[in-house]
Amino acid sequence: MAQIFISHVQHDRARAAQVKAHLEAAGFSAWMLDEGAGFVWRDEVDRALRASAALIVIMSEAASVSPFVAYEWAAAWGAGLPVIPILLGPAPMHPRLDALEPLDFSHSEPPPWAALDERLAPARQLAPAPPADSLPPLAPDVTAAWVGIIGELLDQPIADQAVRSRAVRALGRTAGPAALPRLVGALGDEHGEVRAAAVEALVAIGSPAVPELVAALSSPGDFTRQSAAEALGLLREASAQAALLERLRDPVLDVRAAAVEALSAIGDPAVVPGLVGALGDENEDIRARAAIALGAIRDAAAVPGLLAALRDPDGVVRWWAADALGAIGSPAVEGLAGVVIAAAEGAGVRLVAARALGTIGDPVAVAALASVLHDERAMIRAAAAEALGRIPTRQAREALVHAGQPDQPGGEDAT
Repeated sequence: MAQIFISHVQHDRARAAQVKAHLEAAGFSAWMLDEGAGFVWRDEVDRALRASAALIVIMSEAASVSPFVAYEWAAAWGAGLPVIPILLGPAPMHPRLDALEPLDFSHSEPPPWAALDERLAPARQLAPAPPADSLPPLAPDVTAAWVGIIGELLDQPIADQAVRSRAVRALGRTAGPAALPRLVGALGDEHGEVRAAAVEALVAIGSPAVPELVAALSSPGDFTRQSAAEALGLLREASAQAALLERLRDPVLDVRAAAVEALSAIGDPAVVPGLVGALGDENEDIRARAAIALGAIRDAAAVPGLLAALRDPDGVVRWWAADALGAIGSPAVEGLAGVVIAAAEGAGVRLVAARALGTIGDPVAVAALASVLHDERAMIRAAAAEALGRIPTRQAREALVHAGQPDQPGGEDAT
């Protein structure tokens, strides 16, 4: 039994129910949104569209300004479903919808059911559509028109963000690269849900989206620059590195943060100098993100900058700098050892350096760690003992024994 989707607004629900009853009497399965559903339609509507053989859109003055109705008929039309407009009274209509020869239900008594049945006859021959993960791709000759229709929907200031995000995802699924200008435009939407949908759609398009995304990094819109950086990071697009490095000096904090995250995801050692420079950012969150990124890349060229970051005034930055040095490993040992034995350094700096040496576990650090087992600061002694306990060599065990420490230190609070 073929399913017919009935698109309507709540104001016209009585007429929609009448249409539904007629369809069912004629041997169709009719789908319309439950009265109590309100605006919670998202996935439910998309599933129903994918399972339908045709769509009837009930047009009234109220329906003509509904972004929900606009999305439903445009999605159906773009997927190649027959769309049959039913006109309840004077109402402005999109030219594409008007060209589909609306049936006038405004004054006729009885309504022109025979004309509706005739328009639905082809749908009766269709087998029920199987569930699918996405709407079918557009035919080439309707792609531009589809993008235009959905673009107009996105231009509506009244459009609910749920509708807008769903429309953006539909553009990405069905129009592909042809939708790039519209999708890049949606990167600057005021609603985070819509921006996230645009990023998702652009990432799904892949390489064809990269030039547009790189250009968007220079947009005057803060949200656009931020979202473009996020998309390029998800794509791990190495060709965007130079443009992303420029964004490390962006005046907007969230853009700088997105650029750091993108460069970290790309993971090319060539960006290390730029990320080391970000360790000097005025904002502690950016400095911490830069340290995390350098730890993820694990290039020895970052060691001097990260050693300097151990002296950052912010404790979180110091922690992540030490963590990054621990991730880089043996190339960082000499510098960390020098910090641990430097009595003039702050206790917090020496503490995180000792812990990083324990993470690395390189026997080269044994002498430096052993030399501070009698430090005047209990936290330094404990951190050194803990680090030595993580180095599986005879020299490390002997150093602990000579200092009166067990092989696995645990009696002293090192925090």
